[in-house]
Amino acid sequence: MDIIWPSGLAFLEGGQGGPGILMLIGPIAIVWIFLVILPGRKEKKRKAEMLDSLKKGDRVLVQAGCIGRVIQTKDELVTLDFDGARIKFLRNTVVRVLEKDE
Repeated sequence: MDIIWPSGLAFLEGGQGGPGILMLIGPIAIVWIFLVILPGRKEKKRKAEMLDSLKKGDRVLVQAGCIGRVIQTKDELVTLDFDGARIKFLRNTVVRVLEKDE
């Protein structure tokens, strides 16, 4: 039986259980937390700070791929100027604020 189920996984046969399964799932959960959940939180916090700091005159890139200048921010809306055309976007669609030389 060691060929199909190595002795380290014998608890999967139904004879054993409890703590053995935790020894297998525990490390996987810890790795998942450090590789997926914590970086996601960090990125979400960074984006929230960037959106809160939007101000008039900033050049921004929106999800549609358009680059515009912020004219007005109001609650969840941001009005952008694209060479004379003013378009309102949801604040969440702003991907990043561009530097002066970009």
